[in-house]
Amino acid sequence: MKILILTFLLSGCLQNQFIYPQTMGSENVRSNKIPFFSLGIQAHYAPFLGDNFLSEHYEIRPGYILESRFGLKDICGLGFSLVKNQTKSYEAEFLGNFFNDIQFRDFGLFFYYQFFFNEKFGIEPQLGLGLLSVKHQHIDNRDKFKLHYQNVFAGLNGNFNLNTKRNLILIGGVRYGGYATDDITINKDDLGYIRKSTRILTQIGFRWEILDKR
Repeated sequence: MKILILTFLLSGCLQNQFIYPQTMGSENVRSNKIPFFSLGIQAHYAPFLGDNFLSEHYEIRPGYILESRFGLKDICGLGFSLVKNQTKSYEAEFLGNFFNDIQFRDFGLFFYYQFFFNEKFGIEPQLGLGLLSVKHQHIDNRDKFKLHYQNVFAGLNGNFNLNTKRNLILIGGVRYGGYATDDITINKDDLGYIRKSTRILTQIGFRWEILDKR
C-alpha cells in the first residue's frame, strides 16, 4: 500500500512539471526549475482522536510549527517540521509520580508535490513519517519521564502567494496521522488503548522561500 502511495505522489510530481507550464506565463515556467530553501512558522491545534491513552489522558493545547524545506520551486521537495505544544494531564498522578510540566514535540519528515491553479493559489498533498516525544518533568527537575510514538501522516495544504516575487506564502491545511509505540509494557487487554492513537492537525501560517537563481 505504501509503495502505491509513493508511486502516486512521484507520478503527480512529474505530471506537474508538464501541466503547470501550460497554464502560466513563460517567466513562471522558468521558475519551475529553480531550487529553493524555505523557512516557515505556523499556529496549530492537534487533538488526539478516539478512545485511547493519548486522547483521554492529556489536554492538548494550541501550539506552533517550525518548518524548513528544500526542492524545486512550485513542483516538489522534502520538508522537515517540529510540531510543539504544551499540555497538561487530566490526572495529577502518573506512573507513581506527579509531573507539573508536560511537553509534546512531534518531529516529521515529509515529501510533497504542488499543483498551482494560477499564479496565486495552489494545493499541496503531503506524505511523511514522524516521531512524537512526550516529556514529563517535575517542576524542580527532580524526575523526568519520556514516551515516544512513531507516526505516519498524510496532509493537504493550500498555498497562497502574497507578493509579486512569489516568495512569501500564506499557508493553511490539515494533517492526519496514526501513532504507535512500544515504550510501555502492559497487559494484552490494554495494549490497543495504550500503544495506538490517531491525530488530526489543523494549521495556518507563513512560509518564506529563498530561491537559488544561479
